[in-house]
Amino acid sequence: MEVLGHSTFRLTMDTYAHVLDGQLDSAADAMDRAFGVETRGIEPLTPALQRQCSAN
Repeated sequence: MEVLGHSTFRLTMDTYAHVLDGQLDSAADAMDRAFGVETRGIEPLTPALQRQCSAN
């Protein structure tokens, strides 16, 4: 955050969160492949389910 010259963590995340989303998905896919996890045909969570899961 400081290295980037941002005054708050929120500013950093607002600026770069879209980049992290793709990287996290790619990392998860790579780990699935490394562990031999079959992910084809599995649908992502709907926004409503995501909210419900994060609320718990």
